[in-house]
Amino acid sequence: MAAPTWLLTALTPIAAGLITGTMITAIRKVHLEKGPWATNGGYEYNLTLIAAMLTLAEIEQIVDLQMEDLRKRLAPDRQITTELSGPARELIARQGYDPVVAWMARPTAVATEPSRL
Repeated sequence: MAAPTWLLTALTPIAAGLITGTMITAIRKVHLEKGPWATNGGYEYNLTLIAAMLTLAEIEQIVDLQMEDLRKRLAPDRQITTELSGPARELIARQGYDPVVAWMARPTAVATEPSRL
């Protein structure tokens, strides 16, 4: 039996934190003295995994913020309400995330524009 999507969504930040903690421990205990580059046994790969976990945990929160903004824009004029399921939230996070513009404050803004929905 599959777990409910809300449960998996709720556990994403916890899993990201656990993986990040494991990578930090691996860096401290094994890789730090070998330098940054993975070819020398360093911590480059561990840092990449940490960045990926932080991005995964944060991008879904950004989707929530964007959807709240969309709800506020739609509700007064059109009396439209929206509900976002876990898989839809994940899809918007993946579609809206662009690593080239990831430094921007709201990388999912394009994916939640009313004209694209």
